[in-house]
Amino acid sequence: MRTFLLSCLLLLCSYSSQANDGAYLGSGNHLIPINETDISVKKEILTITLVGDKAVVDVYYEMYNPGKEKKVMVGFEAPSPGGDASDELKDNGHPYIRDFTISVNDEKRDYTINYFIKDNPDYQRSMSLKEFKKYIENNGESQYVLSYVFSANFVKGINIIKHTYTYEMSSNVDLVFSFDYILTAANRWANNGIDDFTLNIKTGKEPYIAILPTFFSKTKGWSIIGKGTMKYGLNPDVNTQEDFKKSLWFFVDNGFIQFKKKKFHPKGELDFCKPNDFNKDSDILKWAEKQFSLLKSKKR
Repeated sequence: MRTFLLSCLLLLCSYSSQANDGAYLGSGNHLIPINETDISVKKEILTITLVGDKAVVDVYYEMYNPGKEKKVMVGFEAPSPGGDASDELKDNGHPYIRDFTISVNDEKRDYTINYFIKDNPDYQRSMSLKEFKKYIENNGESQYVLSYVFSANFVKGINIIKHTYTYEMSSNVDLVFSFDYILTAANRWANNGIDDFTLNIKTGKEPYIAILPTFFSKTKGWSIIGKGTMKYGLNPDVNTQEDFKKSLWFFVDNGFIQFKKKKFHPKGELDFCKPNDFNKDSDILKWAEKQFSLLKSKKR
């Protein structure tokens, strides 16, 4: 059996390609300034709640404007699906993103959706849905990026932006689900990152997940709020590829996972997943189930 971690790398880290036995549905993303700005991200609280095959994403930002009040165009980019996923476009946006909302200083903001062709340099411009569909009719299927764009009025000092959406998670034969979020987009703001970053992952009924160490080292910065345990890599006795020993595993019985970092300048994206349980004899699954059983057996 192919390792699920290799599948993670293929499925989550390569946004432009997809294996035939899986479905890449899209990526979460940090908000980015479309026009150049001196606004910085002082604080971000990113909360991801797993509900069945979906992830509810809730983001709280505190952004600092050092100068006079001004208007800035802000965008959220969503890549096109791939593999066995449907790429049928909807009038209300990405096929696998729902309930997209934005508020700036407690005022709800409307947004427009623009389309960009990824693989044609002559079409690296914003297109409406009507223009994009005409392009597809004339040129055939193509990878695209959707950009949700809104206008934010930033007063001098701290401004609060709240951003939510529901994201249908990707999967393949080796993964029950996988989730990715593009953290490096935060580096486009004036402070090239986030002064105070908090990530909360609420796994709900999922007993364990594995996170690729793309923006952190081993367990540094991570904790479990409530009852749970974390393990970096597998037990050395487990017969599997070396890549497994580079994942951070979380086993949560009652609580949630948290990562905190000051002066956060992400150099990698958030990628986590859960292996499929169709192969009960797999070493990785036996190991994960044993760890969770040990957790459950401990006295509360």
